[in-house]
Amino acid sequence: MICLESRIIEHIREIILKEDFDDLRKGDTLHEFFQKKADIFSYFKNFKMNELTLKYIECLEEAVKELKNPEMTEEEFEKVREKFKAQEQHWRSFYPYDIAGRTLAINKYDRLEISSAFETLSFSLYEFAKKEYEGLESRTEEEKKELLEKTSLIHNYLRDHSFVATADAIGELKLACRDGKEPWKNMYRKEK
Repeated sequence: MICLESRIIEHIREIILKEDFDDLRKGDTLHEFFQKKADIFSYFKNFKMNELTLKYIECLEEAVKELKNPEMTEEEFEKVREKFKAQEQHWRSFYPYDIAGRTLAINKYDRLEISSAFETLSFSLYEFAKKEYEGLESRTEEEKKELLEKTSLIHNYLRDHSFVATADAIGELKLACRDGKEPWKNMYRKEK
C-alpha cells in the first residue's frame, strides 16, 4: 500500500512533469484546480513529515509562483521542469531511498525487503485531529470556522486517496467544528 507522503510526491511529480502547460493555466494565471492542490500540499507543511516530502512541496510552491506570473510562457515552464528534474537527480544521490518512498533493507532473517520511509505525516495528522478535537470546546466560533475551512481542504484529499483512518479523524474534527462536539460526547452514553 502506498502511504500518504509517497502519494503527495507522486502527485507533485505529475503536476510539474506531466501536466500540459495549457491545462495548468487559466487565462494568464494558475488554474484554480491546481491552486487548490497547491494549497492542500502547503497546508500539510504545518505537520511533521519526512524531509524529502517537504522539499517536493517547496518545489511545487516555486513552480506555482512561476505559473501565476502572467508573463509565463511554455518555454519558460520547460526550464522550471528541467530545474525540477535536476533537483530530483540531486535528491536521488543524497537520500537513501527512492522517490516512491521505499528503501531496501536486510531484515533479521537476512532477506532483502522493501520498507516504507514515509509514514510520518499520516500519524502527525491523526495526532493533530485528536488533539484539536479534545480542545475544541475552548475555541471561539471564529477559530472553529477557520479550523473547519482548513480541515475541509485536506479531508477531501485524504478521503479521495484512501487514507481512511486519518481522513476519519480529520472528518470527525471537521464535523465537530461545524455542528458542535456534543453529539460525539453522548454517542455511547446510555439513556436513563
